[in-house]
Parts: sequence; C-alpha cells; structure tokens
Amino acid sequence: MGTAIAIGIIQGIAEWLPISSEGLVSVVYRASHDLALPEAIYSSLWLHMGTVPCVLIIFRRELKGMLVDFSDLRTKPSPLLFFLTISTLISIPIGLCVLLFIQELSSLIKLGTITLIGSLTILNGVMRFRKHGNNARDRRNLSVIDAVWAGIAQGVSVLPGLSRSGTTIAVLLSRSINHKEALVISYLMSVPSSLAVSFFVTVNYGVSFSHEVIASLVFAFFVGTLTIKVMLSFSERVNFSWFSIALGIAMVIGVWSNPIHNLL
Repeated sequence: MGTAIAIGIIQGIAEWLPISSEGLVSVVYRASHDLALPEAIYSSLWLHMGTVPCVLIIFRRELKGMLVDFSDLRTKPSPLLFFLTISTLISIPIGLCVLLFIQELSSLIKLGTITLIGSLTILNGVMRFRKHGNNARDRRNLSVIDAVWAGIAQGVSVLPGLSRSGTTIAVLLSRSINHKEALVISYLMSVPSSLAVSFFVTVNYGVSFSHEVIASLVFAFFVGTLTIKVMLSFSERVNFSWFSIALGIAMVIGVWSNPIHNLL
C-alpha cells in the first residue's frame, strides 16, 4: 500500500510540472511490480484518471462556459473552445500512434528532443527580456496555428521522459501566449487527451481496480489539486521572462535526471 500511495503522490506532483510524470511513475511501477517497460508505461498513463478531476474542479467556470458555448449552435465558438477542439483532434491520433509503437519510438527520442525544447524555452525567456515588455496574447487571441503546434506537442509527449505540461506550455510560450494563460490552456488540454489514453489502455490491456490502484488515484487527486493551485499562484507572481527561463531549466534538468532513460 505504501508504494501505491507514493505512486499517487508522484503523479499528483509531477503532472503539472515540466517533468515527466509518466516517466517517473513508470520507473516506480516497473521496480515495484516487476513489469515490462510498455506495461509500466500503460499503467502510469491510466493513472492520469486521478488528476483529470483536478482540472474539472479548478477550472469548472471555464469548462461550464465552454459547455454553454458549445450547446448554443447560433453563436460562433469561442477561440478557446475552437483551440481545444483542434488541438485534441490532432493530439489524440498522434498519441495513440505513439502508444502502438512506444518501445521503438522511445529508443529514438532519448534525451535530445526535450533538451532542445528546454533550451529553446530558455532562449524565449531571454528574448523577452530584450523586448522590454510582455505583450503576450491570451485565450481570446488563439489561432489555428497555435492549436496545431500544441496538439502535435501533446501527442508526441506520450513518449516516456517527455513532459506533457512542460512541452505544451513551452510551445504556447513560443507562440507568445501569456504564461498564466499557457498554464491554464495546457491543463485544459490534458482532459480529453488523458481520457482518450485511459480509454485506450482500458480497452486494450484492462485495469485491475485493486485497493492499491484506488489509493494511487485518491492520492493523485488530492496532491494534484494542491500542486495545480501552487503552479497557478507561482505563474501570477513571476515575470514572463523569468517564468520561461525557469520552465526551460526545469525541463532540461528533469529529463537528464529522469531514470526512465536508463531503461529505454
């Protein structure tokens, strides 16, 4: 039971940070349950069901507004709803394809991709200093291109070692999206993709609802709710440039210290 609780805590903390919750949880699953790497990855992906309710609760007003917008066919969809629809339609097929070839693709990614993304995110922050201002866009100014790039990033981030939140936030920042908005958008993006991946894992590999699994889900939910609030509070207090630099540094450090790469 102690291992199950630890897994839930790791998922709850890492899900909203620019480090790979999937990678960390997969390592713990493999070590504690003697699973093959793909099975450990599938188990860690299903555990996202513990953190999806965090988004539903924290962003209930945004979600309610989008539901009202979606139900009213007489009005044009809001930029945020349009963005989430396009990015989801792009990310889910890519993510499912990655899952089908997880072993082969994992050996190709290694450390280079996320290191490059992190380095470019740091550069983005430095360039912001030179512009002497924020001038970042918000959810009212989202474009199709924003949705396409964010959707691709989220789909590819199913690979172990790649941080879903870190990768999507980095892409949104590179598109000059306000850093607080980038967090909110990234977290909202996680809901449909996490549900789709969890459904895929359940249908193809099944899920055992043991006491340990339930404990992991419960702790992932409570810790994840606290962590997401901390991240949102942090983003409000930090300058855009410093936020981007801190995100990039965390991504680089996180991937190089992630033990999942020793198993690929």
